[in-house]
Amino acid sequence: MLAVPALICPDPAPTSPVDPTLLRLLAEARSQSLDLAQSAARLEVSRVAARAAGADRRPLLDGTSEVDRRRNSRDGELAPAARTTYRSGLEATWELDLWGRLRQVRNAAEQDVRAAEADLHGARLLLEAEVVKAYQDLRYVQGALELQTQRVAAFGRVLAIQEARQQAGLTAGTERFRAETDLRQTEAEAQASRRELIQIRHRLALLLGRGTATQSDLEVMIPIALPDLPQGLSSETLASRPDLEAATRRQAAAQARVGEAQAARLPRITLTGAYGFASAELKDLARSDSVTWSLTPRLSLPLFDGGRSRARIEAARAEVEVATATLRQIQQRALLEVAEGLATLEEDLQIQARWAAAAVGAERTLVARSAERQAGRTTGLATTEAELQLLAVRLQCLGIARSRDHTQVALRLALGWGWLPNP
Repeated sequence: MLAVPALICPDPAPTSPVDPTLLRLLAEARSQSLDLAQSAARLEVSRVAARAAGADRRPLLDGTSEVDRRRNSRDGELAPAARTTYRSGLEATWELDLWGRLRQVRNAAEQDVRAAEADLHGARLLLEAEVVKAYQDLRYVQGALELQTQRVAAFGRVLAIQEARQQAGLTAGTERFRAETDLRQTEAEAQASRRELIQIRHRLALLLGRGTATQSDLEVMIPIALPDLPQGLSSETLASRPDLEAATRRQAAAQARVGEAQAARLPRITLTGAYGFASAELKDLARSDSVTWSLTPRLSLPLFDGGRSRARIEAARAEVEVATATLRQIQQRALLEVAEGLATLEEDLQIQARWAAAAVGAERTLVARSAERQAGRTTGLATTEAELQLLAVRLQCLGIARSRDHTQVALRLALGWGWLPNP
């Protein structure tokens, strides 16, 4: 009886732990991915901007030193000589955020940070999904190549039998030609699988940051065991999607900028205080009688700016509309992706169950043909044809299993579920 691993035609509802090899590849991809490095750099830029926005709410303290030389006039006459004044000290400025303008600036920056964090999480999920799909493709193409190799051997036996029958005058050349055609076609399919295997290896190596795969990488057979989705999923389970989180945060940031633009039209109160020394002679600058200080409250109110403030408010409101529309679009796309994924997965499982049943029937047929062959009631050709039928069915089982696993990856991605915890 033909020996083929059970994983070639997997159960329609498998349960297995996460493959440690896959976890290792995912961790390696995370640490080496240039796409993740770019997203992490953008996140750091957002964090620095948020710190700067928060600092604007605190008083500013500067150290100052200056030399002032001037010639003043009094009663229409210039002073007899220019006068030099040396100053040195500290100057503090603090804007009283009575209307919340600076608070809104800080809130917008913090929402930008949350959005950048969600973008980084989304980039991680996408990278993980690509690694898992490449891992699956590698596994299934290797399985297909194994089956195709067995089919090449079987068609070779069929061709030898047909050639012998033709030489004995039992058949015309048609049967031999058909057997040769089947053999060459299967050899071409096996060669295509080898080429695809090399391409997948290189794709996986690129995702892992290795550049290209080595020859030893191409020869390694990797087992696969992926986590299954829990039962009872619904298309409303979207809370983990990073793109939805990012869009929500950007909408909140846009709303905060509307508040900032509105507050910018209101009076602004600034307190300025100074403490230091001033003297006409540099050597007297540090004397106690050279101490100076000042406290200056300042009120400013925009009276006319050519419509700039109104334009800023309108632009900020337009950004809110854009962010809101983007959020709704992502919500609709998420619902569609999850609904389609659930429906496709159900169909894949049903198709897989039917092919599994067909594989059982084909295997029983091969067992029966082998018994008949041993009893001398049938020819080796019939047994080989039953073997070819079983191999063809197992190839179909392998294809639908690959489709099922790809659907699971897409569904996990649509739900915002990854394979590794967030760092």
